[in-house]
Amino acid sequence: MDEVNVAELDLLNLDDIPSSANILSIAIQRAARLLRADLNRVLMSHGDLGLVDFRLLRELSKVVVATQKSLINSIQLEQAQVSRSLASLEKRQLVSSCTYPKDRRVRLFTMEPKGRAAFDAVRPRVMAHNARLTAGLSQAEQAEVLQQLQSIVHKSAQSADTSELYDATS
Repeated sequence: MDEVNVAELDLLNLDDIPSSANILSIAIQRAARLLRADLNRVLMSHGDLGLVDFRLLRELSKVVVATQKSLINSIQLEQAQVSRSLASLEKRQLVSSCTYPKDRRVRLFTMEPKGRAAFDAVRPRVMAHNARLTAGLSQAEQAEVLQQLQSIVHKSAQSADTSELYDATS
């Protein structure tokens, strides 16, 4: 930890972590929250799309039509968040929806031209923001970060799968 810039640690507020806690796990979670908040600020400073709105429009830009369930699965957010955002996007006429004729419980969503324009307007800014995040890292350093994150996520999934075993024996 001596090699890490102390000013960078201050953003994560790691000085208040109890010694019994896993500082790396907390740092990753806090960093993810900060990165999402920064990206949301970039989006909001160039229009009225929030991060969930942008992610939904990005997914709808790839397909002609999508169900709410397919959108939830592709952007990996909770149904309530997606529902609220889709309702807002529809109210602003950025997307439209209709009932699926074969199953009236299912709604089909499509991006409207106004939604395409909003998405296309902010996409370059999002891409530039994301490029700045890794501008100082070599390809090898980026690959190493990705490999380490994959390893941590894999271990987290394994731990979640086995946590029931520990609960049962407690």
